[in-house]
Amino acid sequence: MQHVAELVAIGPRPGDSPAAQRAAAYIEQALATAGLHVEREPVGKVLVPGIELGGLLYRAAREVTTTDPNLVVRFGPQTGAALLVMAHYDTVPPSPGAADNAAAVGVLIELARVLAASPPHTPVILAFTANEEIGLVGCGGARRASQDRRRVRDSRWISSAAPARCRSTARAS
Repeated sequence: MQHVAELVAIGPRPGDSPAAQRAAAYIEQALATAGLHVEREPVGKVLVPGIELGGLLYRAAREVTTTDPNLVVRFGPQTGAALLVMAHYDTVPPSPGAADNAAAVGVLIELARVLAASPPHTPVILAFTANEEIGLVGCGGARRASQDRRRVRDSRWISSAAPARCRSTARAS
């Protein structure tokens, strides 16, 4: 619960805001304290698909650029099919994001500590993703990260609000 309290204390963390940057710094520090190497993967420009429901356009397709990075930690062997597990660190304003998604970020930080102490026999990649609230932007970036594209056998997106697979169709442009 400490991680949740720390992230909630930052307040709302909309993507590309100083608060989102503080959240990323907190995550990096928590992982570094556990002796882990954190990679900052730029997300950059992403095409977010439109959403149409029942013939009504809910959101038009658009290009989004984010300066927030995905934060990545790797465990286990460097070869073989990897499991990618993700949680996003941004929130919608004005929410402090306890349930969506500081709780899941806290779980991922603790999972990182466990995996560091007892490395898995197969590759596991943990990604703390950026700018999910505007269209799974960081999730799409993590799925497409050039060095992992062919290695990821499965992915899971952890969210207290909606546990799901990352099936983002967002594409780098």
